[in-house]
Amino acid sequence: MSKKHSIQPGVEHYVCLIDLLGRAGKVEEAEELALSLPFEPGLEIWGALLGICGLGKMNPTVARRAAERVLQLDPFNAPAHLLLCNIYATIGLQCEEGMLRKTMGTTGIRKVPGCSWIMTIFFLWFALSGWLFRVMIFATWVLPFAAPLLIGTVANNYVIQGTCPECKQQFMGYKNQVIQCVSCGNIVWQPKDDSSSRGGGRDPKSSSSVPDIIDVEFEEK
Repeated sequence: MSKKHSIQPGVEHYVCLIDLLGRAGKVEEAEELALSLPFEPGLEIWGALLGICGLGKMNPTVARRAAERVLQLDPFNAPAHLLLCNIYATIGLQCEEGMLRKTMGTTGIRKVPGCSWIMTIFFLWFALSGWLFRVMIFATWVLPFAAPLLIGTVANNYVIQGTCPECKQQFMGYKNQVIQCVSCGNIVWQPKDDSSSRGGGRDPKSSSSVPDIIDVEFEEK
């Protein structure tokens, strides 16, 4: 590797090599590699070897030696204790498993459980529940009154309704379009920027610049 690719192998390379040997079932060769390293193997090397031994019913002797090395470097390593307990349970060493778990309980060693986003969101909701309930209560009381006013305000900005001055017919339409009474033919509404004027009796066909007319008719009251 160093001659062909000019890369000096590091700890991560040896960890990967130990992992490959262990997954191939060559646990003894992986231990020999860990012992023959050009540097003193640390927690990463022995942790990788112990993790490989915990994948199945592999060599319990190698697993015990790797666990002892890990616990020498880190006596309060909870994952190493739990993995060794699982190895003992897998190979049927119930007494050793019980003693190790008793030791963990005596020394107070335990694995810290992971915290998921569900628990985080639940904690935030619980912490802010008072504010959330206040907002929900306020919305429950205000929306029934504010929604009709808001809808009416928006409608008044776009819709016009009224009564024809000649035939007293009610009309309704959009403010940006010309509205013609169906009964008498008068233009009862036109936009403010239109050049034609609003008035009774005027024939809309006499002007060539009249925009599209929408006829809206309602029954008389």
